[in-house]
Amino acid sequence: MTVAEVARQEGISTATLYNWRKVARERGAVLPSRSSAPGQWSSEDKFRVVLETASLSEAEFSEYCRSNGLLPEWVEAWRRACMGANASEEDRQRQVRHAGKVERQQIKKLKAELRYKDKALAATFLETLYDLGIAPSRSRPRVSNDNAYSEALFRTLKYRPGFPAEGFATLEQARQWVLQFTQWYNNEHRHSALNYVTPAQRHNGEAKSVLIARQKVLNQVKTVRPERWSGAIRDLSLPGAVTLNPERAANC
Repeated sequence: MTVAEVARQEGISTATLYNWRKVARERGAVLPSRSSAPGQWSSEDKFRVVLETASLSEAEFSEYCRSNGLLPEWVEAWRRACMGANASEEDRQRQVRHAGKVERQQIKKLKAELRYKDKALAATFLETLYDLGIAPSRSRPRVSNDNAYSEALFRTLKYRPGFPAEGFATLEQARQWVLQFTQWYNNEHRHSALNYVTPAQRHNGEAKSVLIARQKVLNQVKTVRPERWSGAIRDLSLPGAVTLNPERAANC
């Protein structure tokens, strides 16, 4: 807790607290310079902590750390630094290697704990879904209970201009907006996967004549301006099937 926070909590001016801290330091009390972070403790205070804790038992050492707002690993690090001040280069390298090994072990342990917690959380979430009668989907292509196509359409819906970022005020308002979106998507939206014809044209058979007319126009333009093409005009045939990940489907 900072001096400002203590001042607000206790109703004491910061000037008074700073003065008390100065007096306490002059009497030999161990206090951090600006915060409880180990990097903010002065070298003198760190050395004083090491001296004062050198002869303490484990219980006394723990109480000392609690009463002074210290973490035991901070004091241990300061103690090793003091001991290493007169150590040889070989000893220093050995200490660095040992510290690195300890740190890697701690990171590995933390990662294992996180993985365990993530698995436990996922299991709890699945149990809650089943208790509510909800069958979860993996949302991946080519699985029997997949809903990825619906999710892809839902993303298109949310990214449409005019979609209310704050949500809909009423159910009727949501229904009206989705109805307008459906009309646009089926009858106006020219889908890239359908060679830029609308879904309605694809389903009612009109797409074939539209693409034939488009091909005639491109052929005429190519005859007039052949320099605009390095090869044949684009393929305007209709796809037999549309998939979310065709490149992955081909490799399955």
